[in-house]
Amino acid sequence: MRGTKHKSLPLLNRSDRSDEAKPQENVGTYSKDDINDSDPSEAKSGLFGLFRYARCSDLLLIAIGTVFAVFHGASFPVLAVIFGQMTNTLIVQSTKMNSSSGYEDVISGGTSLSNVSGWNSNAVKEPPWTNKPSDFMQFMTQYSIYYSYLGAGVFIASFIQTLCWELACERQVHQLRQIFFAQILRQDVSWYDCNQGGDLTTKLSDDLERVREGLGSKCSLVIQYASTFISGIVVGVITSWKLTLVVMAVGPLFIGTSAYLARMTANSSAREQEKYALAGGVADQVLNNIRTVLAFGKQTYEIHRFDAALEAGRLLAMNKYFILSICLGLVFFLNYIGYGLAFWYGSELINNSEITPGSVFTVFFSVMSGAFSLGHAMPFVAVVSTAIGAASTLFTIIDRVPDIDPYSDAGIKPNKVQGDIELRDVSFSYPARSGVQVLDGINLKIKAGETVALVGASGSGKSTIVSLILRFYDPTSGQVLLDGVDVRKMNVLWLRSKIGVVSQEPNLFGSTIYKNISYGHPDDVKYHDVVKTAMMANAHSFITMLPKGYNTVVGGSVGAAQLSGGQKQRIAIARALIRDPPILLLDEATSALDTKSEQIVKETLRQAAKGRTTIIIAHRLSSVFDADHIYVLKDGGVREHGTHSELLSMRGHYYRLVEAQKSFGDDAGLYLWYSSGVRLAKRAW
Repeated sequence: MRGTKHKSLPLLNRSDRSDEAKPQENVGTYSKDDINDSDPSEAKSGLFGLFRYARCSDLLLIAIGTVFAVFHGASFPVLAVIFGQMTNTLIVQSTKMNSSSGYEDVISGGTSLSNVSGWNSNAVKEPPWTNKPSDFMQFMTQYSIYYSYLGAGVFIASFIQTLCWELACERQVHQLRQIFFAQILRQDVSWYDCNQGGDLTTKLSDDLERVREGLGSKCSLVIQYASTFISGIVVGVITSWKLTLVVMAVGPLFIGTSAYLARMTANSSAREQEKYALAGGVADQVLNNIRTVLAFGKQTYEIHRFDAALEAGRLLAMNKYFILSICLGLVFFLNYIGYGLAFWYGSELINNSEITPGSVFTVFFSVMSGAFSLGHAMPFVAVVSTAIGAASTLFTIIDRVPDIDPYSDAGIKPNKVQGDIELRDVSFSYPARSGVQVLDGINLKIKAGETVALVGASGSGKSTIVSLILRFYDPTSGQVLLDGVDVRKMNVLWLRSKIGVVSQEPNLFGSTIYKNISYGHPDDVKYHDVVKTAMMANAHSFITMLPKGYNTVVGGSVGAAQLSGGQKQRIAIARALIRDPPILLLDEATSALDTKSEQIVKETLRQAAKGRTTIIIAHRLSSVFDADHIYVLKDGGVREHGTHSELLSMRGHYYRLVEAQKSFGDDAGLYLWYSSGVRLAKRAW
């Protein structure tokens, strides 16, 4: 979202609901290919699930990078073939120089040498350079050229491999970040009640970074090492299948260890992320309430609380890396066992004149480089496995479709709003506290253009009614009606665009005052409209006294101007009025103002309330005396309703509350009225 303009996202319609009580259709934010509206319980990411947001161009880059990764990996066994042939050539030349006995040619790494260590001297034609030492140098030069060509090819392959995979990775992660953030904003308030903000912040940073690592060049390295392993086995079998089988005797243990490690890492990483997310939530709470922490000197306590949250994640990580260390050690141990087997059995084959020494080296380096590549691949397999675990938690959120979907284009959008509001037999419990009945069969009517006040103690359901009107929640039973239409049948985004809200705690974004005020309007707003609205909210005078006026940065930004609570509240009021809403919800809108500012703003709000349906929530009864209608709430129900004078004449709950506030002040009197049960709070005191 931006400070000055709300931009709607492209929408994907769904038609899988027909229930009258829940007419809201569920939609995605990008396209059917981008967001899968599946059951969140099935959102388990496999290896290919990591690439769910890869576009055609990304898949092309991945394909090109994979081809060059395969070539890069196969270069090591090819190098072993060249090395084996060169070894035979060197042995022949050494034999020629140190013995007058015969020696024989090297033919594609399979030549037999006569009269050397019991070699069979079958008739084999002489090397072409037997009597020409210069030919020997020509052969060696040719091998050197092969090495140079192979090195150049590996350089080009590794460059293209890394470039293609990293480009595709960054493009996918960029889109994943956008979709994930959009899907977080898509969720309903009940979901936020059950999910910590710090946990979501951790997912936006740490989890996405782990996915990025698993999607990038490290994934291509796994392919590269797999290519080395496969091509090494192929070269070994072609050269000497007997020696290859002996060397591969340790293969099942090797592969089994690798598979176990990959599975363990993926499962452990997901649990580890959950534990560290809890620590992130603790840090988020502390930093957002740093003044309270400092005021009570609770730094040491919060450090211990953060350490305790970290400990669970640390234990999981230490267990994972302990097993990882054992497995990696076992992998290298098996590699060296393979070395011993290769040289022992290779010597037997040489004595039996079945292969040449060069062939032994070819099989040894090709097969063992392939096997050793699995050991090298293990850390990268762990990274990819961690990415799969992190992606699973992200995709669970992405795939969740809320019942109250602000991205949906479905629902009624009336051309005009009168402003008649009715709660009909409404009962409600918060999802996070399902056992506590906040509203219990409440009924109330608010006529269009009427100013209605909701009064009562904390927990009586006043703010809950506002949340139901905004459709932050749906009632457990009953209906919330706007102009006679159930709000569940209305388009969510349209409904909220017709309501202006001023909350009890004014929250300003880390931006300029101009952008904070214009944030309340769905379109671009002209400067003079912002100034006019600020004057209505009695904010223009103090804004112009700031060094940069409306361009002064406020909110949580570094270097932001420090405003008083009353100043922040007036900016919040201006933000609510800028959209000229037909319905105005004021939740303790004047609670942070001093007496003088309160009177000015109250008069301003009275003017702003003309022609609008206005709901005022207040503890301070002096701010609701002139309301058209007052509802007194207690224990989730309406105890009394009427005008101020009518309620006083009843000498009931409202009367006792007024008397208590006259005697003991607003907060003390309200508490006494709610908790004592006496007829007159003043007398009980």
